[in-house]
Amino acid sequence: MDPSKIDLILLHFDRWSALAHLHLDVLSAGREEDRLTWETIKTIAQKALEVPEHLEKTKSLLLRVENLQKIFDQDGRKVDGEGNCISIPLKARVEKVLPHVTSIVQTRAGTLGAFTFVTFHRLCVMFKIISSHEVAKHLVADKFYKIFGFSIPEYCALNTQSALGKAFCQRIEDAQVSRKVRNQARMVSETKSLAHLVVMSKIEATPFNQLEKDRVVQIFIANVKSYPTVFRSLGRMLFLDTFCKNVDRLNWETCNTGNFLLDLTRLQEENPVCLIDHDFELHRPFVRNIEKNVRLLCHCFSPDNILLNRTIEMLYHDFVLNSQCDPNPLGTLCKSKFDFIKENMGRGVMQALEDLLFHFPDPRDDSLVKSILELPEPLQACLPYRVSDFFEVVKVAKEEKAQKDKNE
Repeated sequence: MDPSKIDLILLHFDRWSALAHLHLDVLSAGREEDRLTWETIKTIAQKALEVPEHLEKTKSLLLRVENLQKIFDQDGRKVDGEGNCISIPLKARVEKVLPHVTSIVQTRAGTLGAFTFVTFHRLCVMFKIISSHEVAKHLVADKFYKIFGFSIPEYCALNTQSALGKAFCQRIEDAQVSRKVRNQARMVSETKSLAHLVVMSKIEATPFNQLEKDRVVQIFIANVKSYPTVFRSLGRMLFLDTFCKNVDRLNWETCNTGNFLLDLTRLQEENPVCLIDHDFELHRPFVRNIEKNVRLLCHCFSPDNILLNRTIEMLYHDFVLNSQCDPNPLGTLCKSKFDFIKENMGRGVMQALEDLLFHFPDPRDDSLVKSILELPEPLQACLPYRVSDFFEVVKVAKEEKAQKDKNE
């Protein structure tokens, strides 16, 4: 960009900053706008950092750009003219797969299940048959977890009355169905009555309930101390699931090891745990319960707090149920290994807490939350969420963090 133009903009920075925020509002709503670009905003804002009087506004603007880019990258979901909320690459993949579908395979459980279109050349597209309310929750949760750097499938919504949606539904009806597919007649019937289908990309990682026994023993029993990032990632997952009341994964009461995966190529990197099939239930009926659990979890290092102990027990019990390790695996762990697991999961909890307060520091700046909760009509009508509920729980997390810092 021409340096002279940047200098001119800085002379009228307040007006330009307001324009940039309006542009980000447009992007966050999923609409196209080309008068400003991500890189233009970042270039000017970086230059503005050199001017002391612009420092506070510039930092706020750059943080918003960073957060929004995590949700809507260059090929992020867009709402097309037919009401499909889908990214360009995934739309292209669907269009490529549909003419060549040879079978439908059921891949995961659910209301009716998750299914995969399979072609002769082994290309595939996954989809779920769920209500519009569930579609909306998936899309909101997808945006929320992306902010925190987790690898997740790309969740998109196909309007079943669009040309692409009708072609997709027709393929569901016409394709040969695997014998392993349950409720085949209901699957076809439900598809015809739905307003939207969830379509998703496949994530290259192994569900915890499908890890080979040798791998489970290696990571979770024999060589625990070689994999601290795995346990920190589980702790981060636990806190974020607690915050948005996603109860169908791993916590001190339940465990569904089909809904979180392990990237075996990134075991030594941050966040090797990948997430699928999440909900976002942070709304009025559950706020007080969420606040209570967030408070409890923030005290995970207290000697009398047993939430992490129970969570670890739930995970290892599931390994036993899936025949991925010998009975009583915790009995084979020495105290130092168990303490190592608990310590690193606790660190992950506190790391996620700090990340939450970094991304959502002030209820007066609710733009990022609105971006997370915003969906195209008619899916927007399915959402019961309020920005104020979100920040009520953030306030509780902030109070607990302040108290912890004071005690230290």
